[in-house]
Amino acid sequence: MYWHSAEEYAKHCPEGSQLLAVSGDRICGYFSYRIPTPLDSNKHVAELALAVHPDFQGQGVSNELMKAGEDWMKRLGKKKLSLRVMATNPKAVRFYEKYGFIKQGLLVNEFYIDGSYVDDIMMYKMLDD
Repeated sequence: MYWHSAEEYAKHCPEGSQLLAVSGDRICGYFSYRIPTPLDSNKHVAELALAVHPDFQGQGVSNELMKAGEDWMKRLGKKKLSLRVMATNPKAVRFYEKYGFIKQGLLVNEFYIDGSYVDDIMMYKMLDD
């Protein structure tokens, strides 16, 4: 994603919503979350995103971010994690399945990329108390 200003970034990624992996002065990756809706009945859910810069992939950064992120969500009292991942990224799907995420839905033809429609897989994981 690209943000046009610091204000736009802050609107979509408020302070305290991201966990960063850093090496020296470089950001290696992030784990971020948001509450899907403003409803009190939905506050137990955290919709997450996880990404690792290509220069740092294959070095365990995603594993450390996922472990730290899950612990963080538990401390915040979250009971369910949800995410979306493109069907064209089977490596990410396997990664999330390794951490106990289950497919809960499919958004068919959700994206149009390079002349092809791409499905978006919705996944979730319930957190233990």
